[in-house]
Amino acid sequence: MEYILPNVVVKPYPIIEYASIDIVYKGRLTRLKNNKLFIYYGYGCSGLWLACENKEMFLVSGCYHATIKIKAYSLLNFCFHDNQGHWDNNKGHNWHIRIEKISKDTISIND
Repeated sequence: MEYILPNVVVKPYPIIEYASIDIVYKGRLTRLKNNKLFIYYGYGCSGLWLACENKEMFLVSGCYHATIKIKAYSLLNFCFHDNQGHWDNNKGHNWHIRIEKISKDTISIND
């Protein structure tokens, strides 16, 4: 299943801590030519951005893609920028997606 936000698709959804997810961006920065595009992301709520990282995205069929490994926080925050100083932060709101905790039922322990 995928989660569709303005100009962004996240899959799989729901997001689970420690899992890898793909983020596809098709916003206004994709129209600028010859630029590298990056996702800037971090974790936390109430405007806090913790454990922030910047990752270059790759272009496929007019959309930019990145795969990130989710850390054990409750909320993923992200926005996008290019190598020319242009940012897309969702009109000042950034993008936010809740992270699900791993259920004890899904953890297997080998004796």
